[in-house]
Amino acid sequence: TLVSTVVGTVTLAAAGQEVTVTAGLESVVPAGEPPSPTVEMSLEEQLLWGNAAGADLAVVLPAVHVVGTLTHPGYIYNPVLSFDGQVFVGSYSRKSGAESEHGLIVHPVISGAVVPVFPPEADCVQYSPDGQAIAYRDFGPRGTDVCFVAAAGGAATCLGQEGSVNGCPYWSPDGTWVLFYRFSPEQGEAVYNLYRVRPDGSGLTALTTGQDHDKGAPEWSPDGSQISYLV
Repeated sequence: TLVSTVVGTVTLAAAGQEVTVTAGLESVVPAGEPPSPTVEMSLEEQLLWGNAAGADLAVVLPAVHVVGTLTHPGYIYNPVLSFDGQVFVGSYSRKSGAESEHGLIVHPVISGAVVPVFPPEADCVQYSPDGQAIAYRDFGPRGTDVCFVAAAGGAATCLGQEGSVNGCPYWSPDGTWVLFYRFSPEQGEAVYNLYRVRPDGSGLTALTTGQDHDKGAPEWSPDGSQISYLV
């Protein structure tokens, strides 16, 4: 039996000996033997404590030693977990005859988890930093769109830029902006430029211009003040 604590102290008594475990330490108690001397808590034990919740510090999500495998025909990309770790969402693409098929894999990690519902042509799902909203890309009949929906479900809000080709959304660290890349063939554009928009669809702003190179693979700085991208 492994005993550890991150708050207060725990006194172990076995086989006529006592050991006091203080915060950040652990001790092993073999069956029928005295407790081992305390040592610094292992990384695996720290991860378990890091996933504890509630007044009783009960571990609610397994952090180590549990590996699950999810298989699906085709190529899986953009895997994400919901904010609470209870739902896995990934995009897939595969050939179906002469046609290319793409869509989402939505899988509950924990039995009974609330699984969000997406349109059949959605991909590039991204949860907001606070876990309350979801941004995704939707393939429509006249191009792709960037859409938003509450993580708990409800009606989606899309930018409604028909005829545009939109890339995947990327939340800012504080969740107030979403970054994406776009070009509009109907307006004579041929390369991607970067845009940002509020989750409610307001404040749409072009961050880059020009038709010389694609701008893609954007990343926010930790404080959200800068953006890096590839050309």
